[in-house]
Amino acid sequence: MTRPTREQRLATDQAIRDADHRRLQARVLDAADRLDPADQSLSAQQIRATAADIISAPDVADQREAVWGAQ
Repeated sequence: MTRPTREQRLATDQAIRDADHRRLQARVLDAADRLDPADQSLSAQQIRATAADIISAPDVADQREAVWGAQ
């Protein structure tokens, strides 16, 4: 077995970071979905704001459009 090149290691590391980032985004979106609509605590507001940022991020919008089409 040959040893991976530096570029391959960097690409693998980046792919792992990207996957971790997507998992974290999914956790935030799930948490926002589970919030009680009447909850106006600071933490609930922060979760909602973060979820809104994730949803409106250009890369997320592009992914959403690719999966579900223009809406």
